[in-house]
Amino acid sequence: MRHIKILLMAAAAGVLLTSCYKRQFEPTFGNTTVEFVNSSQEMTFTGEYINIPIRMTEQSSTGAQAVVSFTGGKVTMLDGTSHDVLPITNDQEGYDNANNGKGDIIVTSYTVNIGAYDEEVDGEGLPTNNLEVRVPNYRNMQTLTMSFEIVSGNAGTNKTTTVSIERSSEVIITGSWTISGNTFEISQTDGAYQFTYSFQGQVPLTFGAERDGNNLTLDMDGPRLEGIQLEEGGPAYNVDIVCWIYNGSGIDAKNVVLSFDDAETVTVTNGLFMGFADPEDPGSGMYYQLFAPIAAGTKGSK
Repeated sequence: MRHIKILLMAAAAGVLLTSCYKRQFEPTFGNTTVEFVNSSQEMTFTGEYINIPIRMTEQSSTGAQAVVSFTGGKVTMLDGTSHDVLPITNDQEGYDNANNGKGDIIVTSYTVNIGAYDEEVDGEGLPTNNLEVRVPNYRNMQTLTMSFEIVSGNAGTNKTTTVSIERSSEVIITGSWTISGNTFEISQTDGAYQFTYSFQGQVPLTFGAERDGNNLTLDMDGPRLEGIQLEEGGPAYNVDIVCWIYNGSGIDAKNVVLSFDDAETVTVTNGLFMGFADPEDPGSGMYYQLFAPIAAGTKGSK
């Protein structure tokens, strides 16, 4: 059985400073016809933001604008109650709705700018941009239906669309989770999941992960942590971080499994240890911990 040491010193972490600038420009818009890509669309909730594509109907050398209006919709909540969709608008009534928790959607902008045709970007297709809709309370919704209409004079054939979104049978697990006072980030890129712990709040340590239903199995081997000292004034080491199970008295080289009860609750099914082998005596079976090991059955929250 492997045993655990408490890490006393911090990693030496460098800070990268970058500069940036704003590019200012004046876009040129023509009167090219624009339309919704889909007259109707069905999808599942994957997060707060819903993107509804709008395109030009030709490969124009100038950009175009689509002015959109929300024409209505319905929300069904998890408790079975339903009501008309209430947008949060940029006025006093909208602010009051937001503050009172009454608003359902926020349209980022009712004017959608579509850039001119660019062969490298658009290829054989048509220039497209998205109407972005934020749904802050999506976790409590069973279904959401929204209808929109292009009201500018350059509307094409598909000038209206209805978007229907429903809750997925799988729990949405991406986001920040707190377990035993530690914060972890679960993200998804190109279908693959990542599990990240930021050591001392500034050094991200990311492990790959595989999802099976509402369970997430973490990779055992993670990134390298550079410049860590075991004691003040001592030598710095580069160490490989592992994520193993914690059985209550020691650690074993087995995959940690997280089970998501719902979109707000996670359970560490078999314990969680994150740390590295003693760099001064790798064969001793002693490991340094990055945080106190988390016992099996411990629950966390988003």
